[in-house]
Amino acid sequence: MWISKSINLWASLFVGITFLCSGTIKLNDPRGFADKIEEYLYLLASQLTAHIRLLLPYTLVLAVCMATLETVLGVALLVHWQRFWVLQALLLLTLFFTCLTLYTATSKRIASCGCFGDALALTPWQSFTKSVVLLLLIGGLCWQEKDPPNSLNSYYWVAAALIGSVGLSRHILRHLPLWDFLPYKVGSDLTKQHPDEIALSANLCVWKGDQEVTQALLSGNKLVLIIQHPASITASTLQKLYVLIRRLQEDVKPILITPMGQCQEAALILALPRYTAHPRLLRDMLRAPWGLLLLQGGVVRYKYSMNDLSQAQKSLRQHGWLKK
Repeated sequence: MWISKSINLWASLFVGITFLCSGTIKLNDPRGFADKIEEYLYLLASQLTAHIRLLLPYTLVLAVCMATLETVLGVALLVHWQRFWVLQALLLLTLFFTCLTLYTATSKRIASCGCFGDALALTPWQSFTKSVVLLLLIGGLCWQEKDPPNSLNSYYWVAAALIGSVGLSRHILRHLPLWDFLPYKVGSDLTKQHPDEIALSANLCVWKGDQEVTQALLSGNKLVLIIQHPASITASTLQKLYVLIRRLQEDVKPILITPMGQCQEAALILALPRYTAHPRLLRDMLRAPWGLLLLQGGVVRYKYSMNDLSQAQKSLRQHGWLKK
């Protein structure tokens, strides 16, 4: 009996911590998780039914909801809140993940499952194995479960997990991930990136017209303005950026990088040379509709989202890149 209780305790801890970590990592980068959901939707739409494409405009909402659900269920299991129903929900969720990862593993169309975001890239078969182990553990917990009474403290923990998840996702969406696991994080030397370290669709490759200018981007001091969604940047913001760009020191070159065929108007207003790159590369470089990167000899010194323009000005001033 004592052995059974110990096994149940360790199984609960393992399952709860796994879901808590998985959900928290996804909440740290909801846009990246939304990209992975989009990948899955395109795969399912191509092989099952095209109606799945109707969900594509809501991938970010789905990403936040799924990550929040995983986080809250993980906390609920750890604090023994509504344990019977939490285990039933975890069982259904894990069964869904098991079927999905098996399908994607056999289709060989997705390289990484996205279970732990970019912090830990698992192949579909590794993810399937993980899901099977979780399924067995949760099934065993459901089989032996005797729903204990809930305490008021456990309710507070679950409520705190829900509020914290929503607050964290909101903060990240307004700014940038707290922990950046991508090759373009602050401090990365992009001149030393090995091609195998970056996803094939996101290789560092920047163009100006028909000419590749990647090496020029990685030399000298660059203030890189990345605009992924032109609708997200207002006329007043463009005016602020124009003033900021005019104040840059002469040895700092400002450039604009956008997806192909977009933001010509912004380039004209800001009077900047416009480079283009693969949309996936831009999403990996900056998890925001638009923002700024400060490159010094190919090293990422600072990175700011669209809502941190004042902080970017402060950093430029401290770095001596702005005229007095």
